[in-house]
Amino acid sequence: MSQMQPPETALAPRLDKLAGLMRERLQLGGSDLRRTLRKARGRMPRRFRREIDHMLQALDLVAHPKLARQVDMARIGRAADEMTEFLKTIDVQRLRELRMFDIATTLALNLVLLAALVAGFAWWQGLF
Repeated sequence: MSQMQPPETALAPRLDKLAGLMRERLQLGGSDLRRTLRKARGRMPRRFRREIDHMLQALDLVAHPKLARQVDMARIGRAADEMTEFLKTIDVQRLRELRMFDIATTLALNLVLLAALVAGFAWWQGLF
């Protein structure tokens, strides 16, 4: 008869691996698992946010032996597999390019607004 692993020993390595992939693909900071999951929650598609909340709750529950039985390991396993597949499709180079483009367009817009503000102030003062 094979013995089943306790939930806390089965859960932590799997979520650590997922968090490492999140750090790599989503370029997240955060050294511990909880912080990484919380940061990733905002950058993941909506369908994964509830699952990330469930994982964070499961981490709290597995710390207590009696509450650990309430953790749905199958749900967490499915969610981790789906998130892993999603994260593998993310092109990190493309994300960097989009982030740089976003910074450049924001900077350009701010410069245009500043120039308009200076021109408006000059016109108001009668300098034009």
